[in-house]
Order: sequence, then C-alpha cells, then structure tokens
Amino acid sequence: MPIDRTTLSISRLPWAHRDELGWFRAYWQTNLMAMFRPRLIGQEMNRPVSFSDSQRFRHVTVMLGLLPLLVWGVAVFLTGFQISDVATGSRLGWALEGIDLASIALSGWLLLLMLTGSASYFFHPRRLGTVHQNRAIALSYYACAPLAWSFLPTGALATAAWSESGPAGQAYERVSIALVLIGAALALAIVIRWWMLSLLILRNTTHCGLGRTVAMALYLPISWLALGYVAFLIFVTALYGSLVLMSLR
Repeated sequence: MPIDRTTLSISRLPWAHRDELGWFRAYWQTNLMAMFRPRLIGQEMNRPVSFSDSQRFRHVTVMLGLLPLLVWGVAVFLTGFQISDVATGSRLGWALEGIDLASIALSGWLLLLMLTGSASYFFHPRRLGTVHQNRAIALSYYACAPLAWSFLPTGALATAAWSESGPAGQAYERVSIALVLIGAALALAIVIRWWMLSLLILRNTTHCGLGRTVAMALYLPISWLALGYVAFLIFVTALYGSLVLMSLR
C-alpha cells in the first residue's frame, strides 16, 4: 500500500485549520466529528496533535455550555430588578443578589472546566510512549463536545418557565410539563453522550483493555458528582455571606 507521509504530518481535525476555515465553521465541524465519528478522533494518534488547540476547543466548549445558563440567569435577575426599589433603600440587597449571580457564574465555569478535564487522567497508560501519551491526553478534551449543545435543554426549560407566565389554562400546563420533560431528557442525553464519548475516545486512542475502560466508566459519574458538590459549596458560601451582611443592616 502506498503511504503518503506528507498527509500523515497534517492533522485532520478541522479545529487545527481554523485560520483557513474560520473559527465558527472549524469548531462545529470538529464538534460534529467528535460527536458522531469518535474513531476519527482516535486516528489522530498517528498525526501531530496540538495540546494548545485542544485546550482552546475545551474553553470554547465550556463557554458555549455556560452561556445559555448565564443568559437565563441574567434575564431572571433583570426581570425582577426595579430602579425604584434601589432608590428606596435596597441597594445592598440588589448588590448582593448581583454578587450571588456572579458566584453562580464563577462556580458554573469552574465546574465545567473541572468536568471537562476529569477524564484525562486515564489517557496516559505507561505502555505508551511519551509522545503518544501527550497526544492521547490532548485528544481526550474533544470528548466534551456534547456540552456545546446545552442551549437545547436550556431553551426548552426557559420556554417552559415563560409559558407558565401565560394565561392560566390546562393547555398551558400541559405544554409547560412537556417542555420540562423534553429539557430534562435533552440534558440527560448530553450527559450520557459525553460519558460515552469519553469511553470511546479512550478506547480509540489508547487501545486499552476492559479494566481501564470499566474503571473510567465508574470513575466519571463519581468524580462529576464530587466536583458538582465543590462548585455548589462556592455558591453556598457566597449566599451565606450575603445573608450575614443583610442581617447586619
């Protein structure tokens, strides 16, 4: 078989060619490749892989996953915000609510950043050389691609919340319940696909045995729950501080 060594030295990840393709097109092409063709991600082990590129993809995905939630939170905050309330002496309360909102954004960003990196610890088995270990670790971050689709469940849940504010009626209640169920199903699908992609990319990059695969399959849900608890503590600490300040007025 003829071997084209020139093409073997060029990455097939669209994200690596974003200067030519454009960031938007390169990101979503890479996202869809990771989502539906993870075997191609694994084949990049035979080509140069940029760790900095994978980190940029990871950070863009985290922001895309967090942005719909931030927009929803800001919209809820501004909906209840009244300039007259600030003028009548509740400046501290509104300021503290803004701080709490910022703490939610910070804890959410830290949570997603930690979640997207938790699987990488399994991508450097000792039997691989240093170069291939580094490539596998870099490729592991592309497993977070489903997170960028968080606007789907967020949109469904936001629409359900908006429909509840409409005219009272059984039809609106049914629509709201249906949207909540759809949003929950989409959120669960994103988490499951993220978990599955982590395992598929692990197998396709490291060609590890069943033991390492099962270990990571059990580790990921536990680590995600633990990291979620840490992020929740950040928000609870900010909320507790706000309540203490309000009680001292």
